[in-house]
Amino acid sequence: FFLVVCLYCGMGNKGSAEAKDGTAPPPPVVTGPPPMEPTGKFVNKVQLASSVLGGVPPMCAYHTSVVINDEEFFFDMGGVMSTRNLGSHEQMKTQSGRDPVVIDMGYSQYSASQLKAALDQYFLAGSYDLLRKNCNSFSDCALFYLLRVRLDSKYRNMEKLGSANSSMFQSMSNGQYEPNAKAEGFSVEDVIAKVDPEKAWSTPGQQTGGETVSSVEDMRRKRLEALERRQQAQAAA
Repeated sequence: FFLVVCLYCGMGNKGSAEAKDGTAPPPPVVTGPPPMEPTGKFVNKVQLASSVLGGVPPMCAYHTSVVINDEEFFFDMGGVMSTRNLGSHEQMKTQSGRDPVVIDMGYSQYSASQLKAALDQYFLAGSYDLLRKNCNSFSDCALFYLLRVRLDSKYRNMEKLGSANSSMFQSMSNGQYEPNAKAEGFSVEDVIAKVDPEKAWSTPGQQTGGETVSSVEDMRRKRLEALERRQQAQAAA
């Protein structure tokens, strides 16, 4: 049962892609735990929705999605999709009779359109893989981008076990699971490193060879000094 539902989740359901109208977000104004109440720029409510697909605790399989201001975002074979009624969990609800569990995660300064602009390129349509690149991979990256928190490892226990034993999993699935070549080389950690909102701002003086600068004039001076040092080195050579 769990495999059938997992495969269903990856084939696309009641979502619709949003327009890619997001802009590059500014650097974060704070670090640390996300605020649990709206404050300042942190006005976008972020929630995690989850449904159990099967298994026995602690080795349960889950489908997860991220909700921003009541709009759900999830990843399946159609790419990054969205609904306003937790539609990606509908099949699991029908099968189990249980509503998805929704957890308040905090408030973000980043909007839904900014999330899509940041992650769309890493979760393209047709690249879904049940074990290596699935809904939980997307939720993990989305939570980090929005709140700088990670998806609890319990949501990925089953797929990690399957990924470590993919040949056995293929055999047990009676051919229903086949590795997706388009997911080859995908890494959640690589994506997180690339979309880290603070990454571009966390290396002091990256414009001037590693020295911290505090003003436009200071930056110009440091650049001229660096240029002069290069010219002197070339002359000496």
